[in-house]
Amino acid sequence: MHPNFTPALRGILACHLAGGDYESSRPYLERLRTTPGRSAIASMFDARFLAAAGKKEEAARITAEALQKVGVTDFGVKMLLALAFWDVGDDKKAFELLDEAVRERAGFAPTVLPAYPLFDSMRGDPRFQALLDQMNLPPLPPDHPVAILAREREEKARAKTEKPIEKIAVLPFANISGDPEQEWFVDGMTDALITELAKIKALTVISRTSAMQYKNVLKPMQEIARELGVDALVEGSVMRVGHDVRVTAQLIRGATDSHLWAESYTGTLENILKLQGEVAMAIAKAIRVAVTPEEEKRITTAKRVDPEAYEAYLRGRFFFWKFTPDGIEKAVESCQRAVELDPDYAEAYGLLGAAYWVPAVRGFVPPASAVERARPAIDTALALDDTLAGAHAMAGWIALSYDWDWACAEREFRRAIEVNTGEPAGHDGLGRYYLSLGRFDDAIREMQEAIDLDPLNLLYRTSLTSTYTWAGRYEVAIAERRKVLELDPAFLSALSGASLDYILVSRYDDAIEVDERAMAIHGRLPLLLSHLVWAHAAAGRKADAGAVLAELHAKDRDEYVGATTFALAYAALGDMDEAFRRIDQAIEDRDFLLTQPYWPGWGLFRGDPRFLDMLRRINYPAIEEFETAMRNAASADTGQTALD
Repeated sequence: MHPNFTPALRGILACHLAGGDYESSRPYLERLRTTPGRSAIASMFDARFLAAAGKKEEAARITAEALQKVGVTDFGVKMLLALAFWDVGDDKKAFELLDEAVRERAGFAPTVLPAYPLFDSMRGDPRFQALLDQMNLPPLPPDHPVAILAREREEKARAKTEKPIEKIAVLPFANISGDPEQEWFVDGMTDALITELAKIKALTVISRTSAMQYKNVLKPMQEIARELGVDALVEGSVMRVGHDVRVTAQLIRGATDSHLWAESYTGTLENILKLQGEVAMAIAKAIRVAVTPEEEKRITTAKRVDPEAYEAYLRGRFFFWKFTPDGIEKAVESCQRAVELDPDYAEAYGLLGAAYWVPAVRGFVPPASAVERARPAIDTALALDDTLAGAHAMAGWIALSYDWDWACAEREFRRAIEVNTGEPAGHDGLGRYYLSLGRFDDAIREMQEAIDLDPLNLLYRTSLTSTYTWAGRYEVAIAERRKVLELDPAFLSALSGASLDYILVSRYDDAIEVDERAMAIHGRLPLLLSHLVWAHAAAGRKADAGAVLAELHAKDRDEYVGATTFALAYAALGDMDEAFRRIDQAIEDRDFLLTQPYWPGWGLFRGDPRFLDMLRRINYPAIEEFETAMRNAASADTGQTALD
């Protein structure tokens, strides 16, 4: 109809530009050049094609030459040339030209800038929105096609300029049921969403322990995001009435406190797992994270669950994370109820195994009695669902600390990380495995991974600090442990670690003061009493040390005291025969501390050949490396080199 109709030529060229097809555009560029007064527009397209191909110097030259040919009042062409300047990286000149157009030819600019696709690449820049604001354009209804198109373009432009969302935190959901007794249910829903999102390997999700620190905390979203080191936050609410559940969630960009997505979902307790998967997938879609088909299947394929079993499981999680003796006992009761109601409930078996295990880790019960109960639960959990990262981590701990199956331990910790990169327990377990082998740099790397996933978890921070202690970096350890105690002055693991650090640098009175402070809070626990024996003995106060040892014996008549606790106390007093007799008992009991030969307390034993015999009896796989490390450490202490 009209071979040289300029708007049509521009439209065709814009399509070719969007597709990056420079060769197909050449005939239309030639036509545009021969159209009177349109050579500058052709140059603009030429320059943009060249810039897209990476030839920015040539594109900049063509753009500058084209601008020289444009008339002073030809603002329509200048607006288009602004695009070429933008593409070659001269954003200042690009916005100068657009600003001139808005100020001098406002009647033309409103027809082009708000919706013309060629300007999409510039829409993410705040200066572009400022130009639109200058024009006082009348607002369009939200459902107007142009308004919808503009929002889509702004979103696409913003997505190109904003940092992609790669790390998020799910904040504790609010309980809006009007029933305080539903707190455990709402916290469980928060936990479940964290678990579902953590199945996506392309996304890093802050773990539950850190996220829950913000329950009922009023802080700006930007501050929370900065403290957790995340790009975005998920917050929301849960309403439960009978078996009906309504979940409302919204996604907020941390840096700007801007809302990116919000939606409500309804379901019943019978299909609650499906509901959780829907919410997780909606969030993943909103942040444009890559989800593999396998991950999507794991998230969206959910069996119906017995409502009572689900409630019992959530109640178990609620009490488990209190990490108190009473809380663990209630967690066991709740999980036992859950698996009675639903014998195929893998997650409930996994949590039950962890609840059986914790008292032994804290030294409250013998390892054998804990493992006897924990192992069947963990095995059942993994038989039902091999993708449970927490259960694999627990299997790793049992293999390392009780079975002395070092290869299996490493395999299970690695499997935990493989099935869920967002579960910090796998990284912490692998870090402790490396620590037991004296691979301190590897241990620090894995423990830092755990901290990155759960930055406010003091247990992981204490694990890292202990690594510094075991590696002989005592002053670093003391400084880092002080930071942990600033966050929680009553944290037992940090207090007991601090007393050990002070003993190792011969600050015995400081060690005793920390021990007494810890016992004032937590009672006269056997671990703290053994440190007290060591500190008094090292300071030359043998009578005081003996009195504390007598207290340990009295305590042993009424409660469990681990054999290694007595072994340390006797070694500190110089009675190595009795100390190694206690080691024999510890081997029979499968005491967890035996698998940690770099623990500084073992420094009292290492000069005795019976210590290496202990390592052989527990199948320690790196005896030669351990002997070399001890020789090097001894040489360093005496000012000699290993070669000497």
